[in-house]
Amino acid sequence: MRVAPLGGGRLISQPSAPERIASRRSRENDFPHRHFFALQPLIDTELPARVEIAATFERAGYACVTHQVVRQTIALDWPSFAEKSALRGDSFLARLSANEFRAGMDALQAHGDSIDASAPVSEEIDWLVFARYGSRAAVNKTGNRPGPSTNFRNSALGSADPSASV
Repeated sequence: MRVAPLGGGRLISQPSAPERIASRRSRENDFPHRHFFALQPLIDTELPARVEIAATFERAGYACVTHQVVRQTIALDWPSFAEKSALRGDSFLARLSANEFRAGMDALQAHGDSIDASAPVSEEIDWLVFARYGSRAAVNKTGNRPGPSTNFRNSALGSADPSASV
């Protein structure tokens, strides 16, 4: 099995398998930092939309056969999340000015006073499975094999509802 970077996410593949799996943030995902830091300009320019992720694979000869929005735990509790955030290890946080970062940290820490700080902190990511066109896995529910003309904009990938799935 091979794990390769995918522009902020991962592409997992077995050389002999016709499937590819991608997990990553998209513009539509909810993640804690976006609520406290001035990240919207970076989100708009740096994170692809779900439909853009699918189009990248489609151009490479793959069809999306599964899409789910999943939650992953990123910190055991709010204090741990605040400590990790203060290190600016997230590439978006690293690009903020000192003033923007300080304002975001102040908001993040203040929020910790109004919630159950012992609860795990999680974020949404998209989990997508792609199959090579013509493979058995790429046959859709109607028995048709999707081809390069598949329109992902009409699927749940183009939906604004983060709970939608293909």
